Amino acid sequence: QAALHGLPQASHPQLAVGVTTSPQSNARSRYIIRTTMFVAIATDPHLRTEIHATFVVGDVPCSRAAMGMEAARYGDVTFVRAPDCNKWSGAEKVHAWFKHALALFPQTDWFGKVEDDGLVQLGALFNDLQRLTNALRTAASGMRLAGGPQEELVWYGVMEWVVSCSLSSSPSACSSSSGREALARRFDRQYSDHGAEFQGCCGGCFGGPLQE
Repeated sequence: QAALHGLPQASHPQLAVGVTTSPQSNARSRYIIRTTMFVAIATDPHLRTEIHATFVVGDVPCSRAAMGMEAARYGDVTFVRAPDCNKWSGAEKVHAWFKHALALFPQTDWFGKVEDDGLVQLGALFNDLQRLTNALRTAASGMRLAGGPQEELVWYGVMEWVVSCSLSSSPSACSSSSGREALARRFDRQYSDHGAEFQGCCGGCFGGPLQE
């Protein structure tokens, strides 16, 4: 673990990736990611100048208490303006990461989000994105010359949102307004002490394509 301390981070990356994680658990997952994904970047002279990868947690007291020492030791944790330490804060944390990354790296071409229960070969992904970037720039140049419309955003990967919690094991509960209202009332009763608000239908229901 000592060899992981202070891994270099790209200051002007072409790809910025946030790995969302649970502050109060998943330390083993973070260790695996550090010793595979993050080390692969840091030990490659080219990739470490092109890719910025960091764990993402909410900037709240429970996160600071759980991960403050870890963040200081490894330098690979980003605290974003979002709630954390509960099951329903994931969406806000992802949104906060993208806002943070856009502000921190305004010239970066690609922004990504990964969860801590999977591994991504970031070098292979970056090479793929480089080829795609070159193709898009060539196409955009042609569109400008032709006076046609130009796309400003490109999505790469699976852009879907699935809400999942323990309130319902049946996706059919989401298929009607009465079912959603019943789940909302149950959610309010179960989590009212936590100050949470019902944000969607639980039980593994497909939330549809991720919207801007």
